[in-house]
Amino acid sequence: MHNAHHRIRKNLPRTLGVVAAAVLFLAPAVPATADDVPPDTITGTVSGVPENESYPPALTLYGSDNASLMTTLPLRDGWIARNGVYSFIAGFPPLEGTYFVGFNRDSGYSLSTGVYYKAGSPQGTVKFAQASPLTLTEGQSATGIDFKASQCGVVTGSFTGLPVNNNARAVVFNDSDPDLVTRSTNFLVSASGAYSVTGLAPGSYDVALYYDGEEYFAGGANTAAEATNIVIPDTCGTVPGPALSGVKRQAGADRFATSAAISQATYTPGVPVAYIANGLTFPDALAGAAAAGHLGGPVLLTRTDSISAEISAELTRLKPTRIVVLGGTGAISDTVLNQLKSYATTITRQAGADRFATSAAISKATYSPGVPVAYIANGLTFPDALAGAAAAGHLGGPVLLTRTDSISADVATDLKRLKPTRIVVLGGTGAISDTVLNQLKSYATTVTRQAGADRFATSAAISQATYTKTNPNLNGVETLYIANGLDFPDALAGAAAAGHLDGPVLLTRTNTASPEVIAEIKRILPRRIIILGGTGAISDTLATQLSNLAENSPYAP
Repeated sequence: MHNAHHRIRKNLPRTLGVVAAAVLFLAPAVPATADDVPPDTITGTVSGVPENESYPPALTLYGSDNASLMTTLPLRDGWIARNGVYSFIAGFPPLEGTYFVGFNRDSGYSLSTGVYYKAGSPQGTVKFAQASPLTLTEGQSATGIDFKASQCGVVTGSFTGLPVNNNARAVVFNDSDPDLVTRSTNFLVSASGAYSVTGLAPGSYDVALYYDGEEYFAGGANTAAEATNIVIPDTCGTVPGPALSGVKRQAGADRFATSAAISQATYTPGVPVAYIANGLTFPDALAGAAAAGHLGGPVLLTRTDSISAEISAELTRLKPTRIVVLGGTGAISDTVLNQLKSYATTITRQAGADRFATSAAISKATYSPGVPVAYIANGLTFPDALAGAAAAGHLGGPVLLTRTDSISADVATDLKRLKPTRIVVLGGTGAISDTVLNQLKSYATTVTRQAGADRFATSAAISQATYTKTNPNLNGVETLYIANGLDFPDALAGAAAAGHLDGPVLLTRTNTASPEVIAEIKRILPRRIIILGGTGAISDTLATQLSNLAENSPYAP
């Protein structure tokens, strides 16, 4: 731990967060003048630091660009007297020029170290741009550069859907400049879900649960900038923090922005492919989501004739090797296709004469003969294929669309080409008839049906037939996606992400989950749950209820 502490110290010039248990105020100037100290010396006082600090604080002298660390002065015995006087003494690098003095306070386990800079305000500042410069000429000394450290503001609250081991911690971010403030063992979350963060300066903050490398913010926000903030007043005291859950929400202002948000949360730049589908209809994206999940790229939704600002920004970030447009010009115009050439050197269209032929065209362009499985879904409705596309992406097989009572010539031709080891029919006989199921036996020796009493139960049945626990003795499925089963846009992009991350998509209503879905969540015990879409799609009440079923929850079965 001691070595880790010193590794952190080297990064001080790049760190602007506030450290755990430290609130700094400018103390009255020391009764010293330039005549009292040697030339080329900066001196002042530090008070309010407990004598039993495990890792004592330090003062740091920065160059004018905040990039050059001039020197760090550890406040240890021999460096600072009991009255708190410190000095950057002569013999350090020449002091002529403009500098900034920062006071750093460690908790002993901070993953990010913070600095308060000397400023004109009583509290100092965590923003380098607001710091007060200290300009010196050769042979000059500076006095009265004083700091006071004291515990002040406290935030308390609770979590649901959290781990019960010692890895769960409350973390705090600076709201006005969303850098990590503290991530400390001092703020472990209790088994009951209670947390308390102490030692915060007056200001605006965001609170999150930190577990296993991820932060979980109130309302399922993905970043500190999106989260609801809490305010520590100048009078300090205890402030109620937000109630948080171990569920993340991926959502945007509309279906197009939501698909971009899902992509941003899932994929890193340099993806092999990005699929573009019409977000106002579902057929092309149903087959495309399975292919995207298999190949490791997102499905991004657009209108027929325009690309939204969010999609444009996401394509710029992704830098895909190639882009595939799903469907004909009635779905995505050539105007949009040509605009997409700004984001990748290779742009192709995968389309057929209708939705059934398009699903076959997507399959032909993606899968070689001998696939382990092919999924057959009704192309006139969407629910069964939403859950099926995630499973198909996970297992490496296509989703092919049919009518209830017939298989199109294009789909039949592709099934002959694919030679799947098995075929899975999605949904009950109202979706795909037994007549079609029997016809499918001409293309594979094993043909099964995955179905439930309704679309919600069917999504659970598909998940149950596809996913097992990663480690039956410990971990469940890594990631579970929850989507509204009464509408399609959020789940279209989510199914591709789920296929890529090898997790299921389960369908619910806005405010309730079916018994079959609840039972399936209990069975697979996901490590994390991702809600697709805003509160109009899945309410916060339902999100919290589902979070209590996750593997990491103290309320899990």
